[in-house]
Amino acid sequence: MAKLEGSDLNELLQFIQDLTGLTADGPLKWAPATPTTYVTDTNLGASRARLALQKLERAIPSATIAGISTPRRKVVYILQAFEMPGVTLRVTIDGGEDPNVNERLRGLYDLVDTGVKRSGLDFLQKILPH
Repeated sequence: MAKLEGSDLNELLQFIQDLTGLTADGPLKWAPATPTTYVTDTNLGASRARLALQKLERAIPSATIAGISTPRRKVVYILQAFEMPGVTLRVTIDGGEDPNVNERLRGLYDLVDTGVKRSGLDFLQKILPH
């Protein structure tokens, strides 16, 4: 996705905030796809979609001081929207392109990650006799 500015960026930030609210309030249920990726299917709006939220570490150019290069890594969050049925990729939002977007996606990711882990712990409590 091209770098957004102005009202387009504000619209994207609002979308992420709305998505976070729907996740916190419960209509969206996320499930782990990989250790750092979560997915949810939604048909809350006019279109059915699958959303994938991923946490990545990217290598960034490092500073060389006195001939020693120190590798640095940056955590970025990626949100992808797939049109259903057929799972056609429609949009990729790369938090690495804008710090405000990355921060909003981090908040969503943290909420999803905590919820999935809590759900797993709740399940473990149910399998043991009390």
